[in-house]
Amino acid sequence: MKIKLKKEISKGSLLNPELYLLNKQALNKTISYAQNNRLKLSKWTNNQIEGIVNIKQGQSLITTIPYTSGWKAFSDGKPVKIVKALNRFIALDLPKGKHKVTLKHTMPGLKLGIIVSFIGLIALVFEYLIIKKSLFK
Repeated sequence: MKIKLKKEISKGSLLNPELYLLNKQALNKTISYAQNNRLKLSKWTNNQIEGIVNIKQGQSLITTIPYTSGWKAFSDGKPVKIVKALNRFIALDLPKGKHKVTLKHTMPGLKLGIIVSFIGLIALVFEYLIIKKSLFK
């Protein structure tokens, strides 16, 4: 098989495609293994995922959840450090054994936003009362 590539300029930069070989049989075997050893979900809400997983020696729990701020992880009720897998997904390095895993998400800045909004609302009420008092004097 021959592949001929021409360098082209697009938006001021050179396109440099990268080509890789893929062993489909090995990939299918890996996917099948991962599907048979995944987290067994017991709870899934808007901001929480919970389930049981059995970790073997040298394994990590890798999710397809993007690695973003706001996530906290717990294993058997204890906090666990979240690490980045494949440069973009949430992963947990857990010791060998069966674990109850919980992932919770809190929107970054939500608490601060609620506090600032509440202070603004109080200031608005006070301003209204002061203006009302000064108009009826």
